[in-house]
Amino acid sequence: MLVSGAQAAWILCAGFYLLRLGGQLMVHTALTATARQFPLDAGKALGAIALGLSLALALLPVAAVQINHLAGWRIAWLINAVVLITGVVLAISCVPRAAETPRPQ
Repeated sequence: MLVSGAQAAWILCAGFYLLRLGGQLMVHTALTATARQFPLDAGKALGAIALGLSLALALLPVAAVQINHLAGWRIAWLINAVVLITGVVLAISCVPRAAETPRPQ
């Protein structure tokens, strides 16, 4: 949302910097949470996550360019923010509350 509403170059640069750090943090968080949730089959679960990440890296830039072409760059960034927030809310709602994860033996 910061990038879509930027009125100055320094705000745009700050928004891109925060996007870069946030993207790295989300990938690391997804990998760590998956490995902790499935300790006995962590390799299989991380393989599925890596496959999904590769698929996203292949398809999402094409979708972003199409949205940018159809709606403009500010609306494209706003749509991206709404989709991201919705995805985070859905992901958090799927996380079990106070569940003990079994430890591998």
